Amino acid sequence: MVKEISFTEVFNYEEFIIYVSKFVSGYEFESVLCDGFSVPYIKTQKNGFLYTFSSPFGLYCPVISLGQLEKVLIEFTKKGLSLGIINIGPESNFSKEDLSIIAKKNNYKLIERYCHIFKCDTNLEGLLGKFNETRRKHIKRYLKYGKLNVFRTKDSFYFKEYYKLYEDSARRWGSKTVYSKEMIADLWTINGVYMWVAELNGEMVSGMICFYHNDSIFDWLAASYIDKDAKNNYAAVAVQYEVIKQAQELGYLYVNMGASEGLHGVSNYKDSWGANLVPTFTLYKQSFLYSVLKGVRNLILKIK
Repeated sequence: MVKEISFTEVFNYEEFIIYVSKFVSGYEFESVLCDGFSVPYIKTQKNGFLYTFSSPFGLYCPVISLGQLEKVLIEFTKKGLSLGIINIGPESNFSKEDLSIIAKKNNYKLIERYCHIFKCDTNLEGLLGKFNETRRKHIKRYLKYGKLNVFRTKDSFYFKEYYKLYEDSARRWGSKTVYSKEMIADLWTINGVYMWVAELNGEMVSGMICFYHNDSIFDWLAASYIDKDAKNNYAAVAVQYEVIKQAQELGYLYVNMGASEGLHGVSNYKDSWGANLVPTFTLYKQSFLYSVLKGVRNLILKIK
């Protein structure tokens, strides 16, 4: 039997956006009020254009009806936006057909994307059965070796330590860090935000920041060292396994492993855990002037 959910603390999207806006120049937090509930979003201006968008965490907005969603689109339109974007996550259960009707009616465009969802709808033995053979083998070795200490925490120390892993991962991917050290350091103050840690010989070698909300967990940001010791002890696998295992034990319905668009290797990794691809949708609207100037810019870039 699956236990009842024991966590009462839930991720607060508005609180998160207000927090993030402190570290990103030019970003402001606002919300659309509709029928007694609010849909939070970020507003920013650039080169004379006004942009508003809900980030992927919009999937944690209140679950709303199609009628309420249409009212939100109308309110967005009234703001005279150059570009307005609303992301709708897997919790909405809206069909593509229904969203297409609303998008067309309100002159929005609809984009369908996917994220990986792991359903915790079975016992521990059933969970292991969802993993592929390689993943089960690595979990078995992690448990057999017993050298890793894996746990969930809100200790500020680990949020600060995590940034070292994050920078190392960004360098390996040949990219830059998206989030600042200062922003990551105090994320523990946000309701529902936790750090999962794998320690080897007292050193943090893998970490994952997760958002806990109602009956779901969102694997937001993960990073690991890949030196010989950490890799041979399956640190990254250990963290993901313990997140899923505890989710099942505490009665969470699913773990959202996020999107992997254009990242074939990352997508395969999530597949190996038995996660299913579930559609998510984005509704966006561009002003005529913005569309024209964007088209001209793209044409110039092609000529170059």
